[in-house]
This record gives sequence, structure tokens and C-alpha cells, in this order.
Amino acid sequence: GYARAWLEEALRAGVEIRTATTVWRLDAAGPAVEIVSPLGTARIEARAVLLATGAREAHRHQRLVPGDRGAGVFTTASLFQSLYLTRQLPQRRFVIVGSEDVSYSCLHALKSAGLEVVAVVEAAPSARSWACVRWYFERLRAVPHYFGIQELMIHGRRTVETVTFRNVHGEPVRLACDAVVFTGGFTPNAELVRDAELDFNFSTRGPSINQFFETCRAGVFAAGNCLRGVVSADEAAAEGRRAAHAISQWLAGQLRAAPEVRVSTAGNVAYCCPDRFRIGESGGQPLALWPAQHQKDCMLRIEQAGRLLCQKHYASVRPGRRLLVPVEASVLVEAAPVEVSFLPAAP
Repeated sequence: GYARAWLEEALRAGVEIRTATTVWRLDAAGPAVEIVSPLGTARIEARAVLLATGAREAHRHQRLVPGDRGAGVFTTASLFQSLYLTRQLPQRRFVIVGSEDVSYSCLHALKSAGLEVVAVVEAAPSARSWACVRWYFERLRAVPHYFGIQELMIHGRRTVETVTFRNVHGEPVRLACDAVVFTGGFTPNAELVRDAELDFNFSTRGPSINQFFETCRAGVFAAGNCLRGVVSADEAAAEGRRAAHAISQWLAGQLRAAPEVRVSTAGNVAYCCPDRFRIGESGGQPLALWPAQHQKDCMLRIEQAGRLLCQKHYASVRPGRRLLVPVEASVLVEAAPVEVSFLPAAP
């Protein structure tokens, strides 16, 4: 229903939608793409291109989880395909790896289908999703949770039989199950960015952008989960609207070349987006940042050339939950990088 609503809106706006079509190359010289479809190859030139290629989940091999290779190991996407499309899911007892929003969506789907969730296991010290969501499933739905786990391993040669790991106290735990679902750990689909030699943000593993979603190449924009792979669909859609407004400004000649400054991170900040700011411009995307680890009673500081631009106290922060902080680009000093960090709050 969500997809259908957006599809109908796009068609009303006169958008041409090409299915069974893959963009295999973004032109390194300007806003143009090369595509392949059942009709063959073609080139589409435009005044602007928006990259919205989304993200993919980290599967077992990307997480380097050892053990046997029996049937019954899923990502959320492959599980939902078996549950809703092919309707072929012989497994009955599941262990969910991860505690992000998508992890609990998966848990809810399995419970609604009458299947058993043996446990939720997570390497982080607490849930990456909202505390109230964890409380609901752990306390009211009686799903055991294990945090701070180490040495996860899957056993079962023909089909999954058990998983083992060490809990937060270092004690061995063995859970009987016939399926394991790896959830979250999203990585941007950024192959087009690399091939076109756009500036790359090695912290987010997506394209580098400024507050108007502009990449380093004129007329090429990027928005949504291809930027850093961790926001929900509604947040990505809101980004898309802001990116569309920026593109309309570009097409109208209102976004001209301007000096930019880089944003650097330290002190428990894993990464931020955008990672560049156009100087002297108002509006655009606020600075979104993600903590590297759980931390309580901390102070966010944003500085440039020794000047404090923003300071905000947080009772607690956790990885996977983004924080939005407005940064007024009109007060930025040319050439000096913006520094973002979390520090312990003063006693």
C-alpha cells in the first residue's frame, strides 16, 4: 500500500517509470546515465540526476559469522519474500540477529504468522531501536533478549539446528532453532558513485553531499538510504522532498557555485550527513549525526576555528538513532572545517 500510494502520485505528476531497467553507469562528465533493459542499452541525458539507490542489509558472510551452512539462514528481505511472496517457509523457530527497527518489524511479522521467535541477539550493549519497542516484545510478548554477545556461530549441516554465542558475562549460550535471520547492518548501494568517481564519504560508505544534497559534480544529487543506509522509509521520503526542492532551485539557477567547508567528526560521533556545507547559504538539510556507541550524560559540541556554533546536552545517545542539529551556514568561516564531537557533560 505504501508503494502504491507513491506510484499513483508519480503517475499523476506525469513521471515515466521504467521497470525491468538497470542503470549500469553514471556518466563521469555530467548528469547522464546509461541503462540496460530487455530492449537493449540506452543513454538518458538530463539537467539533473538524483541518486536514490537505497541500501542493502549485511548478510551472514559480511558479518563474518562462522559455522555450518545448513538451510534456514535469512536476511529480512529473503525472509519476507518466503513469508509473503512464495509462501514457502518450512522453518518454525527463529533467532533474530540485530535489534534495529527492522529487526522488530521482522519479529512482529513472524509472531503474526504464528511462528516462534526463540530470541533476539545483539552485539551492542542495548537495543538499537526504541526502548519501548524492546520492552513490548521482551516483557509483553516474552521474547528473550541477549545483548553484548560475542562469538556467534551457527550449527547444523543440512538445516540450522542451534546457534551458540557468549553472553555479556562471557558464559556460553546454546539456543535450539531451525532458522536465523540477520537484520539491519545496512550498507549504501554506492557502486554508481564509485564508478563515476564522485567524492566518497568513507565513514558513511556513500556519496559526499552538502546541505542541498549536491554531490561534487554539478547537477548530480543524492538522497535517502544510499547516503548512509540507516534511516526509515518515512525519513528517506522526507529527505526526498527536501532534495526535490534543492533540485528545483538548481534548475532555476538559484544554486550557484559557492565555497564549501568540510565537516569532521570525533569523540563518539561515527559519522554525519551532510559532510560538507556551502558557506553563506540559508536553508537545506540540517546536520544529521550518528553516535558511535552508547553514551549517557554527554554534550554535543559543534565548533569551527575555535568558535562554538552549537552545544546541546543529551541524557543518552545510542548507535543507529540519528540526531538532527540545525547549522546556520551563513555564519561559517571559509576554509576552516566544522568539527563535531560528543564530550562527557561537565559535573
